[in-house]
Amino acid sequence: MKIDKLSTKFFIFGNLEIPVPAKKLVPGIKLYIAGPLGFAEATRPFHQSIIKLVRIMGGEPIDAWALTPKEETDRVNKMSPGRRQEKAYKKVNEKIFKKSIRALDEVMGVIAVLDGPDVDSGTAAEIGYAAGRLIPIIGYRGDFRIASDNIGTPVNLMIAGFIHNSGGLIIRHISDLPNALLAIWGNNANSAQTVGKAR
Repeated sequence: MKIDKLSTKFFIFGNLEIPVPAKKLVPGIKLYIAGPLGFAEATRPFHQSIIKLVRIMGGEPIDAWALTPKEETDRVNKMSPGRRQEKAYKKVNEKIFKKSIRALDEVMGVIAVLDGPDVDSGTAAEIGYAAGRLIPIIGYRGDFRIASDNIGTPVNLMIAGFIHNSGGLIIRHISDLPNALLAIWGNNANSAQTVGKAR
């Protein structure tokens, strides 16, 4: 990866130190952060680090996991199993779906985490919806497990195709994210830096 010569600071990403270019994203750009990392306590800090990095670079992250207050889902989770809980889940599910679609309609880009034995089904749906609206997508897969149809793609070929057709790309190292962001949504995106080779 070619590092921007104007890099003046580093961002601590877990146990990694990532160079952050001095260049910023287009002012006010909203980026939807998709992925399954919010499900587990162990992976939530990584999800939050992506959000912080987008903010540092001047973007406005839209956290898919924050669209519906956790208290709402916790309340339903604590209900006794039965028809009442099922009815409550249906209401919460519809609310989550509608808020996610509304958010995707308002953003200019998506950052999707593709880790896992297979790409998370909800994330795949968000990718398909965004691609259908020609919203550029950056897919990140740092997971070394094979989760694709063949060696020609790091993930399911349809998901990879949606990402590439959106004008986006897939990166394999989180340290490539700053320059990938600049390549697509920087003030001078047409003269973008070299990013990961996994596109």
